[in-house]
Amino acid sequence: MARHSGLWLRSRDQFWMTTLNGKQVKLSRDKGEARRLLHKLLAADAPPKGPGVSVRRLLDTYLARTAEGKSPGRVQTMTRYFKRFCEAFGHRRADALKPYEVTEWLEGQALSASTKALVVSVLRAGFNFAARQGYVPASPMKGVAKGRFARRERMLTAAELDAVLAETCHTDFLTVLRLTGMRPFSEAAVLTAAHLDHGKKRAVLFKHKTAEKTGKPRVIYFPPAAWEVVARLAERHPAGLLFRNRVGDPLTCDAVNKHLREVCGRAGVKPFTAYALRHFHASTALGKGVPVDVLAAMIGNSPAVLRQHYAHLEADAMADVIARAAEAAAG
Repeated sequence: MARHSGLWLRSRDQFWMTTLNGKQVKLSRDKGEARRLLHKLLAADAPPKGPGVSVRRLLDTYLARTAEGKSPGRVQTMTRYFKRFCEAFGHRRADALKPYEVTEWLEGQALSASTKALVVSVLRAGFNFAARQGYVPASPMKGVAKGRFARRERMLTAAELDAVLAETCHTDFLTVLRLTGMRPFSEAAVLTAAHLDHGKKRAVLFKHKTAEKTGKPRVIYFPPAAWEVVARLAERHPAGLLFRNRVGDPLTCDAVNKHLREVCGRAGVKPFTAYALRHFHASTALGKGVPVDVLAAMIGNSPAVLRQHYAHLEADAMADVIARAAEAAAG
């Protein structure tokens, strides 16, 4: 695959550029669009063929083929860790890579347990794609333990969230996250008026995080307060993204989370990221007795994953239901 320099911003005209095979290529003033164009350019290069394809070539091909269906933040994360992995194994034949080599490499990385679990996750995605496409007979990640993401012990309180909403310029965005539990940047930030079903007050996304795994669209139902927000924004922006920053550009993970750190400082709240609102929504729903299976369908996750992360809250909710049932029986 063509060698490239990644993205860089040309100061004189604010265009995002790349250097491809020694030549400067102008892409776009919008970074997200520039990244998509770069991956299209790379995808146009000859795909890997037969045995002997290198790890670097294989992972480059995976990104080029799948980047369009992923959020810019997800692509950025995968690119970062693929690059790190390729510093060690990029030159190696992908079909000769052994699980123990990946495990030993991970053990030597100065990364937290959660970050190592993330690295294994993105590498699995790339090598599973390669195995499905026939580039390698089997994924070398099959024997690599994924590890565990550290559970976020701290949950936001309603008071903390109210304090931040009073200070932020992203009130609409954060309110919708709070009320729906949507994934911030792969779902809420990509919403357009075309996604909305006004009759059923819902949004339907065909490109989403679990589309490849489930084969089903992601359907988001909005409670009245959240629907008021998205319907108003759809009227204001009949074309293009509903949620934008103050100059009309797309919301990005880095920019929003940086803003939240600043706002939390002003509001006297311990900093949190936009994704914490998804946890807030899930924990609030479970705390009110919403069944795990129902909540899983609402927020586009599996019951098993919810139980893994919120088992303590489900147990609390069940204990409350049992206590209320006993009171009713006694009375």
